[in-house]
Amino acid sequence: MPPDKCPYPRPFAAGFIQCNAYQPAPYIGLDTHQQPLPPVWTCRHLTVGEEKQSGGHYPRCELGDCQARQSWVESLGSKRIEKMRRLRTDFGEFARPYLQAIWAAKGRQLKHHDAALSGALKRVSEEFLRAADSYVREHAAQLKEVDVPIEAAREIMLLPEQASLIVKAD
Repeated sequence: MPPDKCPYPRPFAAGFIQCNAYQPAPYIGLDTHQQPLPPVWTCRHLTVGEEKQSGGHYPRCELGDCQARQSWVESLGSKRIEKMRRLRTDFGEFARPYLQAIWAAKGRQLKHHDAALSGALKRVSEEFLRAADSYVREHAAQLKEVDVPIEAAREIMLLPEQASLIVKAD
């Protein structure tokens, strides 16, 4: 087993706390018919690792192995990480309907290859970004408590896949 493999079952249950470094993030995938699947919780640090020998893939913690995750927790402090976890969970619940709309629009765009559908995806993405900006402004005090600058908060709150999906709406 690779040392950076996430040892916890996924999707993560609401309220998951077994991993001290866990940072919740909503994930919505598409099925083979380009329809959104029900949202699940993943971890902000979870990526895809590749096993060189077998060519297979595994759930990889971008922080590293167990010791690296513990070092990250110690460097930030467990109270700060818990506050971050609560903020991310709250933001995930807030973002869920927007992300479902984005993924539904993306699914339609992929299924039909229609330029007009790219415009629809762009519109729902822009609506989400406006709402996310409002969320960040409304939660400025909580963000300050965890030392997250407001201008960086939206980028931190979004999963990289979601951000790239929004950018690639054209």
